[in-house]
Amino acid sequence: MGLSKHLLFVSILVFWFLSLNISCKKNDPIKTGALNITFDFYVEGSPILYDTIVYINEAGSEYKIHQIRYFISNLSLYKNGKATVIEDWGKGHYINSHISSTLDWAVDNKIPTSSYDSVSFTLGFSNEDNISYMFVNPPEANMIWIEKFGGGYHFLSLDGKWKAPLDTLFGFAFHLGKGADFDSLNLPTRFIDNSFRVSLPNSNIQITENTLSNFTIRMNIEKWFKNPIIFDFSHYRNNGICTNQDAMAKIKTNGWNVFEFVK
Repeated sequence: MGLSKHLLFVSILVFWFLSLNISCKKNDPIKTGALNITFDFYVEGSPILYDTIVYINEAGSEYKIHQIRYFISNLSLYKNGKATVIEDWGKGHYINSHISSTLDWAVDNKIPTSSYDSVSFTLGFSNEDNISYMFVNPPEANMIWIEKFGGGYHFLSLDGKWKAPLDTLFGFAFHLGKGADFDSLNLPTRFIDNSFRVSLPNSNIQITENTLSNFTIRMNIEKWFKNPIIFDFSHYRNNGICTNQDAMAKIKTNGWNVFEFVK
């Protein structure tokens, strides 16, 4: 065989081998597993008791919780410090303490198998995702935020009552959504994005082929009111928090360690 024919034969053989190898890789399916997230609510290390004044916040006020509602979006799994699974997963997930069906989220059943070292999400929606009337049915639609104050949706709605001196009960609406600065005529001059990212500490999780993995995102209620800012209900007795960016900035600041990852 001549040199040129030999080289042609070798080239054809290499091309055939590479084509076969690529074809095999294309036909080799990616191994995947499923993920479910459960949501719960604790106060001072114990499951929450609703509508009962048994708690005292850092400001010294006795209080009770009636209902908790919030959205999370842009859930991400990380590996070696890089996001390896960032999916839209619809429009995020709505959680309502009094609607049991919202307390379990079947996130996805096609997550690539791997050992992920952390989990993060956005509390609420970013400005780009916070679109008015994207939810047309309750209960999500009930979280609408007033258009005058920026529109979109509540990120957090935590409602209850606190006890003032002489045992007088006052309601509180501990709400977070889009903020605004207002002029002397009470017209908005600019809107402020109060959503924030939550990185769950010690949130490593293993996704195994054809297996349902599960973890819990726990909200520790008392932490909303104490670290690093002591949130005093009495300061906002006559002022709606939804129109008070100072109050919402405190809520956002205190949200850094409210959430906990529980296997």
